[in-house]
Amino acid sequence: PVSKLNFAFATGNNSTLFDHAGLSETRDILLAETVLSMLTFQCFSPGGLISQVYWNGVQTGKSSKDAPCVPASMIHAFLRGSNLLTTISLNLPTYEDVAMSYGKRPIGRPLWECMPRSLSDDAGVGNATGTYLGRLAPMTRLILLHPEGAHMLLGDGLIYPAFTDGFPPESTATVVTRKNGDSEERAILSYRPSKAVWRELAAIAVKRKSDGAGGPLSLRAIQDGKDCDLMVSAMARNKATIVDMVESVFHIPTQLFCEDGHVAYESEVGVSESMAGRLGWAVETYRKETDAGWEGKLKSAGPAKSELKARLHAVATTHYWTNVEKNLSLLMAHIKALDSGDAISIRDIWRKMLFTAACDAYKTACGQETPRQMRAFAKGWRKLTAPKEETESNITNETTEEEA
Repeated sequence: PVSKLNFAFATGNNSTLFDHAGLSETRDILLAETVLSMLTFQCFSPGGLISQVYWNGVQTGKSSKDAPCVPASMIHAFLRGSNLLTTISLNLPTYEDVAMSYGKRPIGRPLWECMPRSLSDDAGVGNATGTYLGRLAPMTRLILLHPEGAHMLLGDGLIYPAFTDGFPPESTATVVTRKNGDSEERAILSYRPSKAVWRELAAIAVKRKSDGAGGPLSLRAIQDGKDCDLMVSAMARNKATIVDMVESVFHIPTQLFCEDGHVAYESEVGVSESMAGRLGWAVETYRKETDAGWEGKLKSAGPAKSELKARLHAVATTHYWTNVEKNLSLLMAHIKALDSGDAISIRDIWRKMLFTAACDAYKTACGQETPRQMRAFAKGWRKLTAPKEETESNITNETTEEEA
């Protein structure tokens, strides 16, 4: 069924939250919706087992590779204009920017101007998988729609080289530099459901350099001194399984594109994460006092110790990060005021909000119904409100022990 092309639809035994027609044979899907779903599917289909089909007498394989937008659960970012036409225009990189990103590789031709005739059509396949214009409409899967529109033949298509294969990053992706021992390596910025996208904005809002590091190519067209709206979207996957999808829109002040704004934003994200770590430390203290067997559970968990702690902290941290995201405008106001005398006062309001959010989250997660819970609550509260140096020292020591 063509419903398999739409990630929001349930198909067969693959259920989704708002769709219960997975086994229905009478689902009415318009052809226009199917075509749009097909384009999305060609860009975001994760690799895995797939049915085999014949294309010009050649049978395709039973194991498929990732579509171009899937590897590393990469985060994609687009500039948003006042309407659709402006948005499309803003996200068309210049020829010079494409040449900078792709190096000596040809810019190519659109897929429909150089359609591969078979898997052995080297010229057509090379244009489709190795050029900028060819990859804009990928052919990751072979799809043949039935004339009545409700069913299709689906098989593996062309193989698209990824960043890990030495290919240039997608124009909408972000490349970051990470330390690996004494050396540095570049990697695609990935989306993790446990980490909200706004915490990665400092990395995304970096104009891409000639060495490939930085955010989406479209940011190079932003004129100095101008704000912009940025749409950020991503799909988290675990092998062939889609875990989560996210889409957010942020108003980016021009100060965030400058070095001072970048450093300030990254620093305040670090402050919010430090507060989350302090909250987790307090919740765990509360648990130790109310559950005498907690230490034993941690020891028996072995390598899964961090997952057990994450489940323990889940209620408190979810409440905390939800409140922080509701007040994200304070952080943006601080960045926007960096050139004025209000930056410090707004930053103090932001940090006070972080502390209040952590306290509210602790009260929500840790009850005080019995004398034992009250004593545990008081001990955890002391941890939460302890001086910053003492808290960071203890959290750092615990993290080091876990890594060891």
